[in-house]
Amino acid sequence: METSRGRLASWLPVVDNSAMNSPTEIDAPPPLRLSILHLLMWTTGSALLATYLRAFPADRFEGTLGAVLLGMQLTYAVIGGLGIASVGMLFQYGFHQNARFPREPGHWLLLATGVGILVGLIVRWTTFLVFAEEGNPLWRQRVFRAAVVVATMTVLGVGQASVRKPFWRWVFRLTLFYSGFLAVIAVILAGDTGRLSSTVDEMLLHAIRWYSMLLGIAMFFRLVYELLSTPRLHDWLHRIALCALVIAGCNSAAAYFILPLLQN
Repeated sequence: METSRGRLASWLPVVDNSAMNSPTEIDAPPPLRLSILHLLMWTTGSALLATYLRAFPADRFEGTLGAVLLGMQLTYAVIGGLGIASVGMLFQYGFHQNARFPREPGHWLLLATGVGILVGLIVRWTTFLVFAEEGNPLWRQRVFRAAVVVATMTVLGVGQASVRKPFWRWVFRLTLFYSGFLAVIAVILAGDTGRLSSTVDEMLLHAIRWYSMLLGIAMFFRLVYELLSTPRLHDWLHRIALCALVIAGCNSAAAYFILPLLQN
């Protein structure tokens, strides 16, 4: 009897309980899927930014210069709207266990952009309403810049702990260092209206555009590398975030190289 049982047991499949209880199978979040709600959040964020940009109408410039400025504003509204939508996705997914968002490097970069834009809009409108009759534009501009940088640094600082690949760790660290430098300069010059501070402001603007261009170039090559080597490793939102950074770099390149030619 025992011999027959032993022969029967030898033919039964072996169940690996360790594989069934694998944290990869249990803890892996479901894939992030594009929904109508995501598109509505993106559209709403872009409309919010477009409304803000109406305070700087591009149609007051004629010809090619006005057309280029309008195109840059629309591009900024679309990219910034995607960042604002990522903040909505944080409230949709981010506070659940095994959250689907944010978990990719592109998610965190997109979220940092969205948080920075929203904080900047709040600070800009608040300072405009409270200090409408006092203060100077340079002071408000520097407070706005410092608030955006601090908000961006906060998100990137949290996101850095979740990235594993050395490439992304360096991207986050360099961005944090660069943003911290801008924040310190903005705070130091907050109340200064002299000629030196205006020169430093112009230099910082050039530095922001150059960093955006270099980051866009790096994201372009990284996107190509990921599509060729690991096409299924990252989700669609991560790749859209990288595309958005590439387009933002092109926007900065247009502001740095094309606008001065058209203004002359």
